[in-house]
Amino acid sequence: MGSELGNGAGGQFCLRSAGGARRTGPPSTYAPATIQPDLAFPFPDSNQNQAVDQTFRSIVKPDLWGNQMRFRFSNVFGNAPLTLGAVSVGLQEYSGNVLKGTLVKVTFGGNASITIPPGQEIWSDATALPFIHGADDPAIQGRNLAVSYSVKGASGVMTITLRQTRPLT
Repeated sequence: MGSELGNGAGGQFCLRSAGGARRTGPPSTYAPATIQPDLAFPFPDSNQNQAVDQTFRSIVKPDLWGNQMRFRFSNVFGNAPLTLGAVSVGLQEYSGNVLKGTLVKVTFGGNASITIPPGQEIWSDATALPFIHGADDPAIQGRNLAVSYSVKGASGVMTITLRQTRPLT
């Protein structure tokens, strides 16, 4: 990937980049960018397609808000037991940051850790979210939750579930 800055016609500058979208048809049709992030640091054993002693933070947009919530963790498509260490949730401030004073622990049967067998999923205990003052609380409108969870040991194969939000064409 590279870019080049040069003189265009009439002394104007133009920028050309090899990593952007390429034109493939009429002016309204473009191919997606082909730039991919380097995942060697977060997934040093990426050839094994698993996480090993790592912590993740997922940003979640709840459909319904309440001052208590339960969280579902899945190992339905896993090939090994998945052990989650400490799990927490807080109100997202921006990016991956959590708004100060909103971080709370999530438990499973009263325990901080849980092992999910392959082919199964589990729900957390009801988690009190004291920073939510009702479903119509203006402080949460348009906001997200940040759910952090640590993987203890090897996770086994990592999978992703995509939800279709509109018809595919």
